[in-house]
Amino acid sequence: MRLATQRVPPYSSKFSKHTFTQPQLVVLYCLKIKLGVTYRELIDWLEEMPRLRESLGLKRLPHFTTVQKAAL
Repeated sequence: MRLATQRVPPYSSKFSKHTFTQPQLVVLYCLKIKLGVTYRELIDWLEEMPRLRESLGLKRLPHFTTVQKAAL
C-alpha cells in the first residue's frame, strides 16, 4: 500500500466519487493476482479479512466490477 500510495495519484479525476483511492484499487488488483482468484472471489475473501480491510483503509467493500474496471 505504501508503494502504491507513492506511485499512483489518489484519484483519477477531480470528478470521481472519492469512495476508493487508486492505490487501494491497485493493491486489491495485485492481491487478486497473488491469490489467483476471480474478482468476485476477491471480494468474498475481503469480507472474511477485517484486519486486511483495516490496513488498506477500506471502510466498505467495493463491488467486484469496481476493481475490474480500475484494472483496465
